Amino acid sequence: MNVYSKDKPAAWDLLEYIAGTQGQSVFAQSGTAVPAMYKNPQVAAAFDVPGKDVFLKATDNACFCAGTPQFAGYPKIGSTLVTPALDLVWTGEKTAAQAITPIVPQVDAALKGLSN
Repeated sequence: MNVYSKDKPAAWDLLEYIAGTQGQSVFAQSGTAVPAMYKNPQVAAAFDVPGKDVFLKATDNACFCAGTPQFAGYPKIGSTLVTPALDLVWTGEKTAAQAITPIVPQVDAALKGLSN
């Protein structure tokens, strides 16, 4: 919940709904992503999308670990080099190769600087 929420009880009610069986079932029906409670029978029944077995198997085998590398210095490398380059990929302005290739020497230099 956002610290600046003007109505914390209502915000909490919404969070409880979204995280609960009914809210997760509604989310599952949208078919936009595997719901967090996909092993709950009611939610699983609501997640009726083509190829759902593939998505569920992949979710079972997934590693839910930190989404960014965890080493000293990465926050600076990520925020100044990697993220701006990947933003160009996500927006369709460049291919991954076009966006990443130019920053490789800078990333290599930054990583080398970490080991000194």
